[in-house]
Parts: sequence; C-alpha cells; structure tokens
Amino acid sequence: VTHLANMASVLLREEKVADAERYAQKAFDAFETGRHRQPAPAAAHQRTHVHAVSGAALNAAGRFEEALTVLLSVTERPPEHPRLLSVVYRLLGIASAGLGRFDEAKAYYLSALSLAREYNPPGSPFIRELESMLAGLPGELEP
Repeated sequence: VTHLANMASVLLREEKVADAERYAQKAFDAFETGRHRQPAPAAAHQRTHVHAVSGAALNAAGRFEEALTVLLSVTERPPEHPRLLSVVYRLLGIASAGLGRFDEAKAYYLSALSLAREYNPPGSPFIRELESMLAGLPGELEP
C-alpha cells in the first residue's frame, strides 16, 4: 500500500496528475479493503499517508469536493504526530480554496500553520508556503 502511495507522490511532483490519481486510488482502495499488514500504530500512520496522497491527487485533478471527503475522514481519527495532521489541513485548505470557500481555507491554513510551528523552525519552507497560501487568499482575510 505504501509503495503505491509513494509512487503517486512521485508522479504528483512530476505533474503527471492522471497517473498519480490512478496510483493514489489503488493505494486508497488497498488500504480501505484491509490489504495491508501493519500493526495498529503503523497502520494509523499509513492510513493518514494514503488519505493525504489521495487528497493531493484529487486536488491536483480539480476534484475538490472528493478531496474534502477523503481528507476530512482523517480529521475524524487524527494521527498522533502533528506533522501529518498539518499536511492534511494544508490539503483541506487547498480544496476549500479551489471551491471558493476562502474563509474555510483560511481556517485550515491557520490550523496547519499552528501545528507546523510545533515541529519546524521559523522560516522553514513549509511554514513559508503556508504563510504564502494565507496571503494569497482573496478578500480582507488576516493571517
């Protein structure tokens, strides 16, 4: 399952969205049907990874409603490590912004930023990216 999700991540970085979406769907299906052999803590981490990659692929394909559904399921049983959850909140922000829900996107980006500051030094690339995403939202939003 992890190798499928990792392949989807690589394909997303190469901007091969259709291929990434296909691999992400395979990883998602394999995990959801129980075709993984991980003990509980590792399975929880893998679940979050697979859902995040699936959400990223759906975002890249412009399928924002579907991305929200997949990603929101992670927040129902959040991972123990804040880094994973901050990535999910960032992806939720992207999906919300893609749907024109800018206040919702702001809330997700702020949640991601709050968590990211727990494990990243100030000015890290991830924090700068989140700050840039917040600043890029239209309207009279304040970060």
